[in-house]
Amino acid sequence: MGTDSGWKRARGRATMCALALLCAAVTPWPARAESLVTDWLEVIIESGIEVYAPQPTAAARVAAVTFTAMYDAWAAYDETAMGVITGNILDGTGAGDREEAMSHAAYNALYALSRERNPFLLQMRRLHYDPQSDNLDAILGRRVAAAVLAQRRKDGSNQLVLYEDTSNYMVADPRDLSSWQPVIFERMVQNAVTPHWREVRPFALKSADQFRPPPPPATGTPAFNQQIKDVLAFSANLTPTHKAIAEFWVPWDSAPTAQLLDMTKEMSRRRGFGLDEDMKLFFTVANALFDAGIASWDAKYHYNYVRPVTAIRRMGDTEITAWEEDKKRVHTMPAREWDPYIPTPAFPEYVSGHSAFAAAWATAMELFMGSPEFNYEAKVYGLRVQNSPRAFNPIKLNYPTYWSAAEDSGRSRLLGGIHWPIGNEEGLKLGRKVGNASFNRAQDFINGSAHPFDVAALYLKEPQWRYSENPSPPTHQEGLMLTASGGIWTSQKLDPLPRADYALSLTLKTSDEAGSRTPLRVVVRAADGSERVLGILTEAPSRPLPSWASFRWRSDGETPIRMEIGPSPTSNQTGSATWLTGLSNSAVH
Repeated sequence: MGTDSGWKRARGRATMCALALLCAAVTPWPARAESLVTDWLEVIIESGIEVYAPQPTAAARVAAVTFTAMYDAWAAYDETAMGVITGNILDGTGAGDREEAMSHAAYNALYALSRERNPFLLQMRRLHYDPQSDNLDAILGRRVAAAVLAQRRKDGSNQLVLYEDTSNYMVADPRDLSSWQPVIFERMVQNAVTPHWREVRPFALKSADQFRPPPPPATGTPAFNQQIKDVLAFSANLTPTHKAIAEFWVPWDSAPTAQLLDMTKEMSRRRGFGLDEDMKLFFTVANALFDAGIASWDAKYHYNYVRPVTAIRRMGDTEITAWEEDKKRVHTMPAREWDPYIPTPAFPEYVSGHSAFAAAWATAMELFMGSPEFNYEAKVYGLRVQNSPRAFNPIKLNYPTYWSAAEDSGRSRLLGGIHWPIGNEEGLKLGRKVGNASFNRAQDFINGSAHPFDVAALYLKEPQWRYSENPSPPTHQEGLMLTASGGIWTSQKLDPLPRADYALSLTLKTSDEAGSRTPLRVVVRAADGSERVLGILTEAPSRPLPSWASFRWRSDGETPIRMEIGPSPTSNQTGSATWLTGLSNSAVH
């Protein structure tokens, strides 16, 4: 698993924890949990997100999966909302305690996602919920978590192997001056963090590269040389406020998701949000951050762009004027000795992840709150390069709007010396687009207008499916009944899936002791009026049932689809019946 080895080995976990405390945001009122959602947020951050903090992408995924599980449990008790994975199939309105269902969903999701599990059990005990309860609310929460986790298990993240790379990424030849190179610190070489993340299925994006920015300046060009001058100018002119900005935006081992969700909690508290609004808010924001990670990592590994520390050190004995931490001052030094103010993380430069994460967050917050006003004040009580804390004279950082906070988050990476100006600028633009797309998709679910593919695949029954002939086929608990002489099952119009090649797998069963089968015809069709066939299976497997069949189809990320399942028109068989008992769809990487 990739780590930011320079930062963690140089200063250690204890230093980072202290820094997070020193750089705490102070508000006029004490922070407190206003609803079950923000109550669980503390556990999600401390025992879920922090575990994967050196991998900002994985940390964002933990938050998104957990809040999606909680949201789907909440949606089961809401008359309008549509669950992301469970749709409107589950009905908890007659059971009673939606908070218990949401807690079981959060507990089971976090238990599967994190390596630290005792905190989740303690949280359930503190809320007076039994993790093994068999009441209806507990069962519903566990069922939701299982469905969300099952869908995400094959999302391309490689969660089961701790998010290790599946793309066979190789560091470029050092002679390629434009390429990212890992930093070597105390004879330890950085491991590239999640190079495969562009393959992860997003929440709202049509594809990981939907908003991919244009190429950055080529090395050796005047534009590139100007970027070097800009970074060195930041380093040579660091003020205490600049240092405070650089340090404020790197708590939690540099996982922006944790910090931005903590700021979201502050706005929830100010607005006096209760359970319903909190669930909508954190569901929206967490998924915006998740998609920001996918989009920014796509750009990072597509361009594989060099970091400032590499480009500047390659200048060798050229004299530069910059900050040196060991001497705690600005002075003249050979370029090969330069270090950025904050350590360089273990992934390519372009674009700035912090900029993209913060911009997506700011955009989602603006849209959700209906106002750009943030009015947030942070106080930095100490700087790691000072000999004494500023307990009686803290450095104040003021953010009147969400966007001003996002801009300073991006700016912190310039002041820290780990990003080029172009990486920040394009990262902010990218995050803005992602935030808009994620907010709109979240609203589709909240308003009940979404028709997710996963619901139709998970629940093989009405209203997701309708039968084309009367009388209707016999009811069956296990799935859709298919007969050689019968009609066709047609799914409702389903929302587009992200652009990719998919493998659609069907599980088939028969009640016939001989294991006879009905030859099938399965069609994935465009539902945009063109009726294009996107994928088709015309025969069931030749071996006796129970069995399975699979075929591939392709989504363009924009076209809604409809599935049709029925007997093959070429079948001469009569009287036999086959049950479709399972349907799964996964991207082919």
